[in-house]
Amino acid sequence: MKVIAITGGIASGKSTVRQWLEKHNIATIDTDKIAKQLVKKGMPALKTITDAFNGQRLLNPQGELDRIALRQLIFNDPKAKQTLEAILHPLIRQKTQQKLEHLASENNQIVAIEIPLLTETGVPSYVDEVWVIECLQTSQIKRAMERGLNEEEVQKIIKAQATAKQRRAIANVVINSDVALQQMYNQLQELTENR
Repeated sequence: MKVIAITGGIASGKSTVRQWLEKHNIATIDTDKIAKQLVKKGMPALKTITDAFNGQRLLNPQGELDRIALRQLIFNDPKAKQTLEAILHPLIRQKTQQKLEHLASENNQIVAIEIPLLTETGVPSYVDEVWVIECLQTSQIKRAMERGLNEEEVQKIIKAQATAKQRRAIANVVINSDVALQQMYNQLQELTENR
């Protein structure tokens, strides 16, 4: 089974690529989805996070994680970001590995994993190939703002993430998402036919 990691900066088009692969019968794993499941109300990781930050207001009145408060905390405090990553990243990798084992047992030929912070966290040994999705920073800002972030937040996130040069250094394939969608889909078709 070949394992492809899909990575890139915020709003670069990673999910669009993963969703296209999924629609074309390639098994996929979304590590952002895993992370969200890990911090749902009542999950042990959520308690670990709230304990680590000494009850800072990270929960909403319903006892769920306040993602906006958490985002503000980690982008204003590098130590808080490191603490959060030290809690979540090992759990995300563990769940990802479990999902990979399950997909291997189903005889999948290719599995694509969307891993936003792959460059920052290192390429796991189970990854055979890295696809970097990239676009202009202006495109990232526009797309992220369409999702409800403001420009200042997006700039902070971009600054905290790996650079395009760093991502390219680990890439086997670079996909430009600034092109017309059909053009990107054609590239994906070629890539998957040759795998």
